Amino acid sequence: MEISDRGVLSESRHRWLALCLCVAGVMPIVYWHLGHLLKREHYQFLILLPVACWMLLKSRDDTGSAASSGRSSFLTAFMALVCSLTVLAAATWVWSPWLGAVGALFGILSVILASGREVTARWAAVWVLMWLTVPLPFGLDEELIVRLRDVTTRMSSAVLDQIGVLHLTYANVIEVPSKPLFIADACSGVHSLYVLLSVALLAGLFLKRGVLHIILLVASTLGLVLVENVLRIVVVALGLEYSIDLSEGWQHTVLGAVLFSVSVGLILSVDQFLNFILAELPFSFSLRWLVRGNRRKQAANKSKSDIGETAGRPDSDGGRRKALPLFVAASLLYPAIGIAQVLLMPDDAPTLGAIFPDELVVRVLGADALPKEIEGLEQRKFQTVGRVEGDPFGKTSQQWEYGNTVVDAVYSVDYPYPGAHDLCLCYELIGWKVIDQQLLSADDLSARLGVPVTDGSVVMARLRRELYGEALVFFSVSDSTGQYTAQSRKADKPRGNLVDERFAKQRGAGAETKPRFVPPFIQYQCFAKSFLPFSDEQVNGLLKSYMQVRGELKRQIYSK
Repeated sequence: MEISDRGVLSESRHRWLALCLCVAGVMPIVYWHLGHLLKREHYQFLILLPVACWMLLKSRDDTGSAASSGRSSFLTAFMALVCSLTVLAAATWVWSPWLGAVGALFGILSVILASGREVTARWAAVWVLMWLTVPLPFGLDEELIVRLRDVTTRMSSAVLDQIGVLHLTYANVIEVPSKPLFIADACSGVHSLYVLLSVALLAGLFLKRGVLHIILLVASTLGLVLVENVLRIVVVALGLEYSIDLSEGWQHTVLGAVLFSVSVGLILSVDQFLNFILAELPFSFSLRWLVRGNRRKQAANKSKSDIGETAGRPDSDGGRRKALPLFVAASLLYPAIGIAQVLLMPDDAPTLGAIFPDELVVRVLGADALPKEIEGLEQRKFQTVGRVEGDPFGKTSQQWEYGNTVVDAVYSVDYPYPGAHDLCLCYELIGWKVIDQQLLSADDLSARLGVPVTDGSVVMARLRRELYGEALVFFSVSDSTGQYTAQSRKADKPRGNLVDERFAKQRGAGAETKPRFVPPFIQYQCFAKSFLPFSDEQVNGLLKSYMQVRGELKRQIYSK
């Protein structure tokens, strides 16, 4: 008995040592991944992921003992370890935090599998839930959001037609007589999309549902999210019919909380329905069956153990304990990868301040903040605009309207933003088509304006919309330290060139060090429209006026 206890103790030490080595190898790149992921509002629910994992572990305290893993499962653990090390090495070389998160999950899987079937039975569900930290690759998660907005707009319009609410739909805007309703992220329930999908996955794992059950539950949640989105827009439109504005303020927050609670209740209802339907199927897709074996076989093994029928059983415990030191030795490669990550990581590491930026408050500058006339355009109006949290055009805007007989222009300062973004995407959502888009560097601006420009870049875009004519947009942002930056999707380099540059950087090709920006960000934009095409002289004049306005507004904002 004393030898057995010593063997169990040694096994536990080897297991924890392997886990610590794995954590040391993945911590730098995983921190980077989570830091940037939590900047995106629709992933901030991941802060509660440790609580969800704890709940799953507590729900499996009664799992009971199971046979330890044999040679085949330990071989699987080694395969997962090799896969993890390979992926992490590639992620470090090209510096891909997303790929690094995948490698980290495979590393954790290898430790779980090497620890025996009892540990695997308890931690398998937790490992599955941890995949919530890995978003869809290649921007597919953002594409899903865009498609959700489109479907929400069409379905909401159809429902409003059926109930007789007068409205006009264009792009991602539903305009009722009192005000337009922009189907922004915050209004369409996009933030709740990933939260509700996570709730469905957690419910299935917590209640120990089968794999088929969980897949159907998660798939049905997509439909429930659409229902919530449509109901939100319809309720807001009906409220405006009776002079009740539920599109902003605490009313909008309460409406969102109520609809989210109803959606969670519907998920649990669908879970019970699926449990009733699938209970009579002649086959088992149970997650516990996948990780612990057939229940009848477990019961038979337990019965044999109780009556002492252990003769002839392979000594899998002994084989696993002998292989654990080899597993730990292979895990020594993790710290080397971790050191390489520290040496090769870029300079702009995420911080807690970037993840949870303070609310940005800018004093109202007023109409006198800008001159009465700029480049032949006369000031007509000044206004402040308040929007819902997460609106692509900014929660708050201060706008100065200018114009003459040919051109109407709006200069605005919009805030707060978690980072630089492409404003053209926002105009595409309200019906404008981007004809041309350029990212102008400081040298480009100097050449166009004939005066030296030393800081910042500006995005210039030409837009067109039927019945509205043509438009020019200039925009850029400044961070909390006053540094300028701008981002353009269509003016960026192709993916192939970006990959080549990333490899070149890691080979020491002397890539330039990028400045570190500190959120929150303030956006400066000029939106000018005309029914006639803009001449080169008009374009340069508007660009010059934008640079003057940007500098003046920044000076006044950062002066206090």
